[in-house]
Amino acid sequence: MTSTQQLRRSTRRSQARFLTTSARPKNLRGLPCLPDEIYLEILSHLPSFPLLSCHDASDIATYGPRRLALDALSQTCSDLRRVFLRYRWQRIEVYSQMELEVGRGPLPKTRYNRKGKSVAGNRAYAMELVRQLEVVTVREPGLAQVVNVLDIYITDYSAETVIPELARCMSLMPNLHTVYIDFAFFGAIGFHQSSIIIDSFAPYKYPQIKNANVSLNAFFFISRCPDLKVLHIQRRHLWLRNVPDFLNYIVDACPAIEILGNILVPQAFPFNAPACPKLNVYIEIFSRFQHLHDVTFALNALPRDSDMQAIWKTANLRTVRILFNLSTYFTHDQVEEWKTQMKTLLLKISSGSKGGHKQLIVTTA
Repeated sequence: MTSTQQLRRSTRRSQARFLTTSARPKNLRGLPCLPDEIYLEILSHLPSFPLLSCHDASDIATYGPRRLALDALSQTCSDLRRVFLRYRWQRIEVYSQMELEVGRGPLPKTRYNRKGKSVAGNRAYAMELVRQLEVVTVREPGLAQVVNVLDIYITDYSAETVIPELARCMSLMPNLHTVYIDFAFFGAIGFHQSSIIIDSFAPYKYPQIKNANVSLNAFFFISRCPDLKVLHIQRRHLWLRNVPDFLNYIVDACPAIEILGNILVPQAFPFNAPACPKLNVYIEIFSRFQHLHDVTFALNALPRDSDMQAIWKTANLRTVRILFNLSTYFTHDQVEEWKTQMKTLLLKISSGSKGGHKQLIVTTA
């Protein structure tokens, strides 16, 4: 057999092997061959953190597995990666005791010394946040288009580097509509605003953000979200007495706000006796939010009837929600008695009001 014949035979064999391999269908059995509709049905059984989540142990147990499952599915094979990768990166999450990928364990609890400085362990939060931001903006920049939710807890570890990078990356996420940001170390006492936050976010605006759940010290960041519609203040910060200052700062920067949640009412009362909260301080503020129609107050004392009447008559306000902390100051029977009184009062107010239906919703914590 001549060398020419051997070369032709070898070429035909190579072509046959290529055609056999390329024509062979991939993943004809099992999970990878299911239609996309089934994958979406599977996803519907993996709930994600709601906007108002407090990230306690029960929340983590309920909502945490979604991210781990999506991580595993997107790394199984190319067929599943095509479907699940975009859903995995719809949310960037870094929160206390969050479970990381297999072998890396959970994030530790954040800890601070008596001077308010972080101790060993907080480094992991910064590293995990930077890692996820790098994935969606550097390794696979197309993923920045699918990020919808940012749910992060920021410690003071390398804050002068991490926060500017966060601000820059958020500007690359055009479909980011919801943020849950806790600047956990800035302004731990009092109403303090770190220059790092101001300097980091000043160059940017985020008109794509519509919903926010933030710590009080994030007021400058919130002022960079001009089209914000829903704003909640995290309960961990409700003891701070500066909510009116917070609202006064953002009222001009965020005129489109429609819903305000967890508004702490400033109070001054003896330790063992509840006092009437001063709701009237909010009347002028609320009137400046032209589109505001839903407000939630966090109270640990019974409000005055006169204050409730004034709040009820605020222009555009349709829903007033009262969240009581029962455990500290008064009994369940006291709240029930107040609710009865409020029903009578509100019926009287609403019967003479104009502009449609209004409602009061009372819940306890």
